Amino acid sequence: MEKSGKVVAKWDSFAAKVFNDICCEEVLAHNRPQQCLNNVGYANLVRKFYERTKRPYTEGQMKNRWDVLKKRYTQWKTLNLRATGLGRDPSTGCIVADDDWWKEQEQVSHTLIFYTSKFVLLNKLSNECINIFCRLC
Repeated sequence: MEKSGKVVAKWDSFAAKVFNDICCEEVLAHNRPQQCLNNVGYANLVRKFYERTKRPYTEGQMKNRWDVLKKRYTQWKTLNLRATGLGRDPSTGCIVADDDWWKEQEQVSHTLIFYTSKFVLLNKLSNECINIFCRLC
């Protein structure tokens, strides 16, 4: 715990799945009128997340997670657009490119550092985020 008594958010695979599932529920419940959840959506997210995980994360922590995923999703879309003509690893879904291509991408956009590893499972990230940000839940 931090000095303020707030629990530090740990986004392991269980917490990430619960977060994603609840966000999809709130999108389907029309609690995301614009680019993020509304007050009702966030209140439901905090409550449901605690009920399912027993982790008392705050609304601020939930908003931070939302923002991180939104940024990663945007980066993923950008990288996928740049990857036209490249192959994909059939078992992982990763972009198959040589080291020079990855270095070029890092130079073009320093915000893509998250993806400089060829082993990042881009399809996994896509599946985590696309349901939340594309209204396809």
